[in-house]
Amino acid sequence: MKRILILEDNADSRVYMEKIVREVCQERDVIFACEKVQDAYQYAANSNINLFIIDIMMKNGKTHDTAGLTFVEHMRERECYMFTPVIFVTGLQDINRYTIDHLRCHSFIEKPFDEQVIRRVVAEALLFPGEKPKRKYYSFKQD
Repeated sequence: MKRILILEDNADSRVYMEKIVREVCQERDVIFACEKVQDAYQYAANSNINLFIIDIMMKNGKTHDTAGLTFVEHMRERECYMFTPVIFVTGLQDINRYTIDHLRCHSFIEKPFDEQVIRRVVAEALLFPGEKPKRKYYSFKQD
């Protein structure tokens, strides 16, 4: 079972994204779709997220800020999320170098949305190994 967190402050975009991601995912996969960064932190703390789909520019009152980037920076500080795939949703350009070099972003989904791009990048990101395998110990008897 994969757990996917979508952080998108625009309700229409969030619903559209969630719909397409659900079509790509298997029925047993869990999708957390939230509009507030605080909710995303809660989901990340309480669940083992396998894929983040994060809007870079979030409304903060009447203005926009890069709260999505800050969220991913904080996730990368946690060992369990150091290499979890991140797909950034953005209408911005030239943010690529920072997000790829420093935050290990897997891919981008640019606005306006292209359904085929969403399908492709989500399917690719879900191919990453999810949970770390449990360590198994073997004992051997020596005669």
